[in-house]
Amino acid sequence: MAAPGQIRIVTDSTSDILPEVRERYGIVTVPLTVQFGTDVYQDNIDLTPEEFYVRQEAGPFPTTAQPPVGAFEEVYRRLQAEGASGVCAVIFSSKLSGTYNSAALAAKNLEGEFPVAVIDTLSASMGAGYLAVEAAKTAETGASLDAVSARVRELMPHI
Repeated sequence: MAAPGQIRIVTDSTSDILPEVRERYGIVTVPLTVQFGTDVYQDNIDLTPEEFYVRQEAGPFPTTAQPPVGAFEEVYRRLQAEGASGVCAVIFSSKLSGTYNSAALAAKNLEGEFPVAVIDTLSASMGAGYLAVEAAKTAETGASLDAVSARVRELMPHI
């Protein structure tokens, strides 16, 4: 788990990181919303991947919605209160979702107050998840926010 003063990693639920891996590296996940007809769920909170596939087979086809700006801002502020020295948000591709915009707008709300680097991974699923885990491993070494962000950007072309 992350130490006080350490850079913390935030991602979204599309990164598909296993719970035990998130726990091991202290990665915080902000859920997208999944809707089947009138039934609305928070991804990986009240709808597991297994339940998702069962529901998808039964129909209707699901829709998703990006997390609101406030969900990211709440997470950033909580990590600041827990003693993090900054946050690196490793986010699902902006070409596939508005999730990156929500994360970036939340970071802008903390500008000058708490450092948050938001990275558009241009990847989906475990591509973004792998980058988040590598960010967490880099942060674990005591690396700065700039160094963590640079490591993610260095790895992005290899996903």
